[in-house]
Amino acid sequence: MNMRHLRTIAPKGEQDRVRAINDLTPGHQGEPIPDPWYTLRFDDTYNSLKRSLPYWLDYVKERLD
Repeated sequence: MNMRHLRTIAPKGEQDRVRAINDLTPGHQGEPIPDPWYTLRFDDTYNSLKRSLPYWLDYVKERLD
C-alpha cells in the first residue's frame, strides 16, 4: 500500500524511481521488511535493514560521483 501511494504522488515520469528497501539487495528483491509494529520481531527488522542499507549506500555513492 505504501509503495502504491508513493508511486501515485511521485512526479510524472518518475514512478519507476520509487523502490523498496530490498530492491537492491541480491537474493532479497521484492521481500518486505518485517513491520515490528505488528510482528514484534524487532531483531528481524533490524537485520533486514542492516543487510540492505550497505547496498543503498553504494547506490547513492555511485550517483554522487
